[in-house]
Parts: sequence; C-alpha cells; structure tokens
Amino acid sequence: MKNLLSALLLFSILFTVGCDDDDATEDASLVGVWELTSGTVVTHSSPEVTETYTPPDVSNTLVLAEDGSYSENGTFDGEIATFSGTWSATGNVLTFVVTSGTDNDEPETWVNNYTLSGDALTLVAEEPGDDEEDAQTITLVYARQ
Repeated sequence: MKNLLSALLLFSILFTVGCDDDDATEDASLVGVWELTSGTVVTHSSPEVTETYTPPDVSNTLVLAEDGSYSENGTFDGEIATFSGTWSATGNVLTFVVTSGTDNDEPETWVNNYTLSGDALTLVAEEPGDDEEDAQTITLVYARQ
C-alpha cells in the first residue's frame, strides 16, 4: 500500500531529457491537470496478488505544466503526500525528476510507460523485487480535468 502511495504521488517519473520536434508534440498533449480514476498494484508473488484502489479511498491530482514542471498531491490511507519537480516524455516513456516531497535529500527519477487515449492517461511502472519485497506492476489511470 505504501508503494501505491509513492507511485500515485510520485508519478512523476523523473529525468529531464532534451526534446526534438516530435517530443514537443507529445509533451504538449500531456500538458494539463489529471485526476486519478483508478490504481492497480499487482504483486508478483506466489500466489500473485492484485489490489485495486479507486476514489474516494485514494486521490491524486497530477499537474503537468508546459514549462516542464510538475506537481502532484494526493491521499492514501489517510496519508497526504505532495511531490514536485520536472517531467519529460520520449516515445511512450514519461519521466519525472522529483525534487520535493521524497524522503531523500537527492532528486529521485521515476520512469513510467504511458498511453494517452483521448482524455485518459495510463501510467505503468515496474518495481523490481528484492530480498524483502516482491516485484510489482503499478498501473494508474488518470482523467484530464
């Protein structure tokens, strides 16, 4: 659940990349205010576990600005989180460089695959597992406001 909050509020998958003309067109279509409509976390364990979250149990507003800055805020299990930084899109990858709101003193980079269909933005992040946690696939669906 903590990973979902981080993913929701993070989904600012970070790393500023220079843009050519094709990227600028992609970036322009992503600019705006996005409201979370659903989140799904699939934990790749044995057995596999799928958890789905929807408002009002979770909330997340993601703002992608034309100047490449971003902010997001939301709640999960009563915890409020706010993140900000920069964003860029290359191909089907949306990258956030989070400079504020994390537990680290250094910026964090979050990378998500994305699809944009009309006013629906879907972000998918693959979190690798380790000795303490199983790998996860986190899918967040947003609606343009």
